[in-house]
Amino acid sequence: MADNLPPPEETARLLKSTAISKVRLYGVDAGLIRALAGSNISVVVGVANGDIPSLAADPAAASRRLAANVLPFVPATAISAVGGHGGEAPLLLYLWEGVLEDDMWDPRLLC
Repeated sequence: MADNLPPPEETARLLKSTAISKVRLYGVDAGLIRALAGSNISVVVGVANGDIPSLAADPAAASRRLAANVLPFVPATAISAVGGHGGEAPLLLYLWEGVLEDDMWDPRLLC
């Protein structure tokens, strides 16, 4: 893993200065997610492929993980989806249906 990355605020500033409208994070980076608040940049938060089987097997654990790592940033940051690195993961249905209220559910969030 790189250890010479710019601080989250600097990364967000760079992204905001471009025409980029979507980013994919390959894990939860709370600092960057927070720094992208109010930017209108859509964020996809990745789930490590190795974590998918256990989360898919335990909807309550998947819901807790979403509640701890994603929901604190919504709606300030436009998190559009949560997914595995390959994009297909059965846990997504558990995550979004289990935690989000019915009026927030949108199947397009599944990536």
